Amino acid sequence: MKYVLFVSFCYKHYKKENYFRVYLDDKLIDEVSLRKDINRVGIDFVKKNLDKHSWLRKVLIRKDRMSNGAFPLLTERLWLYEVEIPNGTKPEIKLEFKITDNNYTNGFMTKSAMVRLEKIGLIALDKFKKMMKGYWYEPWAYFKNKRLRLAELMKHVCAQGIRYPTADLFTIQTKSKSHELGNFTGWDEWVGEDFSATLKTITKHKTLILQGDSRVPIGIVDIDPVFLLMSKHQDVINIYNEDQ
Repeated sequence: MKYVLFVSFCYKHYKKENYFRVYLDDKLIDEVSLRKDINRVGIDFVKKNLDKHSWLRKVLIRKDRMSNGAFPLLTERLWLYEVEIPNGTKPEIKLEFKITDNNYTNGFMTKSAMVRLEKIGLIALDKFKKMMKGYWYEPWAYFKNKRLRLAELMKHVCAQGIRYPTADLFTIQTKSKSHELGNFTGWDEWVGEDFSATLKTITKHKTLILQGDSRVPIGIVDIDPVFLLMSKHQDVINIYNEDQ
């Protein structure tokens, strides 16, 4: 079955070229060179590109205000890969960053290239195409209201929802240690050395989804509103088809 795998991160360039690689299980999907800064898209992009009556616009502006401008939106460049995942399989997705550009001398380092991992997503190709045409707006509102209703009536843990189709909590491995990074509001942790991030896939509600951390997600589907913003941000998408 065809899926779209997408990757979003910020990058601070120093002097030399760096790289990142994308793997599906042990298969190398792509290797990309990094030569200039990649920043987050600001809330002005939302205000400019979404209709003032759009519920998505209202939700993102509210989140931006509540976080004092720290809510993570999309980045200036996105990488999308069309991949084949056989039915019934649960592959691992791995990102590997080679960040060796720094001013290390005599045991000291004050400057280096840096990466802040933002979002990784996985969605069936047919669903992705519908999203790019605006189909997902109404289903998002439906599941959002259902989840809020469940929280109000039952105070149930399931109300926290299953984030879909993105993951923004990652366990990364550097040369020295393994630790968990979360792209939650206000998170601003940069990595200035070689590292990798691996995400497992699991099946929930008959759908293959990403498991960003060690907890098994439960509850009603919680569609990431930032993911839907991609339909208005197609100019920065780099699309790769492994069959080409």
